[in-house]
Amino acid sequence: MKKKRVLMIVIVVILLLLVGCIIWKKLGDKQNPVPIIKEQTPTNPVAESGEVVGFSGESKLIQLTEKNYEKEVLQSDKIVVIEFCNTWSEDCKVQEPILEVFAAENPEVKIAKVDTDAEIGLKDYFGINAVPTIAIFKEGKIERKVVGVVQKEKLTDLINK
Repeated sequence: MKKKRVLMIVIVVILLLLVGCIIWKKLGDKQNPVPIIKEQTPTNPVAESGEVVGFSGESKLIQLTEKNYEKEVLQSDKIVVIEFCNTWSEDCKVQEPILEVFAAENPEVKIAKVDTDAEIGLKDYFGINAVPTIAIFKEGKIERKVVGVVQKEKLTDLINK
């Protein structure tokens, strides 16, 4: 009788643990504690001819370094969008033409890029672990970071939030 009771208690405890694990897993899937948005890699806006779709002319992206960071970002009266990238990442190669088109269409927003291989200090300061990462600054303060390729419509939404 006593063995039967102990066995029943053990079974109930195991069932409660399983149910608790299932609930915890489901809640964990819905609640992302990291305030970083991950984007899916979109199609490349570069035509088969090699030209950027919707972009023509000279680059509008500012090359950001530790030397010009204060002037270009902290002292800027515009919203600043920074792309943290490198030269060898395929996703960065997709993101840059999107930013070029965005910059041409939105002169009220300053667009800059940081080469994370060359500007390790800025990369470490902002805790950049993946490229491309887009950071949006308003009044010299970082508002949000987005990891992955961001389409210009989504970028507009993020800036207007």
